[in-house]
Formats: sequence, structure tokens, C-alpha cells
Amino acid sequence: PFPDLEIMEVEYGQTAEYTGDVNEIYKYIDGEPSYVYDFKGWNPSDLLIQPSEYTTSPIIFSADFIFVGNIADSWATIKENAAKNTSSYEIGSLKKTTIYIKGVPYEIEMELVSKDADQLTTIDENYCGGKETSSYTFLAKTLLPVKLPISSTKTFEDITSANAGGWSESDLRDYISKYITLEDEAQEAIKSVIKISDTGCNGSTNVKRLLTTSDKIWVPSLTELGIVTYNGLINQSYTNRPYDWFSDDNSRVKTFEGEPNSYWTRTTLHSLSYRFSSVSEEGKLADSLSSTQLGVLIGFCV
Repeated sequence: PFPDLEIMEVEYGQTAEYTGDVNEIYKYIDGEPSYVYDFKGWNPSDLLIQPSEYTTSPIIFSADFIFVGNIADSWATIKENAAKNTSSYEIGSLKKTTIYIKGVPYEIEMELVSKDADQLTTIDENYCGGKETSSYTFLAKTLLPVKLPISSTKTFEDITSANAGGWSESDLRDYISKYITLEDEAQEAIKSVIKISDTGCNGSTNVKRLLTTSDKIWVPSLTELGIVTYNGLINQSYTNRPYDWFSDDNSRVKTFEGEPNSYWTRTTLHSLSYRFSSVSEEGKLADSLSSTQLGVLIGFCV
């Protein structure tokens, strides 16, 4: 999608040319031009049309971009802007913060993945005049520096299994609430939101129903990550749609210590009582034993 940009047709041995303004070349996120990326150049960079092997197929040039979207504002200022619903923060913008895991500090980057996408637990007239949704949703750019299992066998209502109660009764949710905090300004800025998950299942029976929890720090659902499931319980988000940032497999790839790694979601596997849905190293739908130590992707709202 390059507005007013025309690539001229050339023959073998000639140099590709184009007309138009490269300042009008944008990276598109969720169908809209994003201003957190600047055009860097063409790939391949050599515009000479001289392939090493004979081909009758078109030679495709793609645009490379460089990220320029770091948020300079403090978490206190982000909190103020969220309450007024006024800012110029773009989807994909990054903000560094310090998290504490059992009291040990780690620096991570939080990525703005959506706006007005999560339902607040408490409505406050001083927050955007009492609107129902949080202004900003952030997810970590990379996985936490620890791998954890998500759940163990327990009983929830009439379900006894390793995913009984789903996210609401999971060991991972308990771990996050007990052992993970943020630097003071960020911790004071985040809002409690209502997260939708499911009950898990008993034996080989299907997941019974959806349920909700109130969380300040959480892991995303398949729906929020833009993965369509086959169990019918796909509406595990307040808007019943993905966060704006997630458009394909590549957008879901997350790293652990610099390498792509699988990570948990809060969605259970619909008919197997010992598994939760996860995201693979390639950003695709996967599932894993609840006792497996996988990456952890945290999110919060401001």
C-alpha cells in the first residue's frame, strides 16, 4: 500500500525506477498507516534487474522499515493521558519498565497493542468521564525471564482435571498475583480489567462455559492474539476481536533470551483435560501439557 507510488516496468539488465514520494510510504498496522515506523529502503536494495537464474516471474521489491516509536513519557504521564483519553501514542509504541519477579528486578519493554479494548472492573467518573474501557492495553515485547507451568490437577465445580477452572484457578495466575509487580509509577498506573476465559474440561468432555476474572497483570487469550480456535469458545475478549497489533503469525512471535519460544495463553484446550492452548515459536496455534514449563507473556492496561 504505497499511495501515489508507481513502479516502472523494466527489462532484464535495466534498473528499476519508481515515481512518488518515499515520505508517503508507510507500514500498515490493522489496515491503517502506522507512524511508529520510518521507511528505511527497498529489499532487495539493489534495483538492478539482473537475477542470477532465468525467471519469467515478477521480481518483487518490498519496503523495509525502522522502528521509531519509543514512548518518552513517564508512566505517571501515561496514566494522566489515559484518564483524559488524550495522547498521540501509536499502536506498536514501546515503553521500558522495570518488573520484579520475587523481588528481583528485570527491565522489559511493554508494547502498546490496542486502545479501548478491555473492560474496566470499576467505572470511575474521573477516568474519561466514566467510560467502560481502559484507554491503553500493553503486552510485553518479549517473554518473562522465567519459564513456568500453567496449572496442576484441581477441582472446580464438577470438573477435576489439570485445566479445571481454566485461567481463573491456574497456578500461573496465582504466581503472577503473588510474585510479579512493576516499578512504583507503573504499578500505580495500571487498572484492574475483566478478562474472559473458560472453565476447562473434565476427561474428554468439551469445555463447559466461559467465565470472567478481574486482573491487573494477566496473560492474553487466543482471541486477543488473533488466533481463531475450533472449540466455539472464541469470544475470549471484551470486543470479541483481536488486539489491533496482531495481524499474522509474525506479529505473535515472542522471544526468550533472544530466541523465539512458545508461550502460554489463558485459553484451555477444548476437549483435553490436561492441556492449555499456547502459541508456538512460529506464532501459530499450539497446545501443551499444563505441567510444561513455557514462556510467559504478561499484559496490563492503563
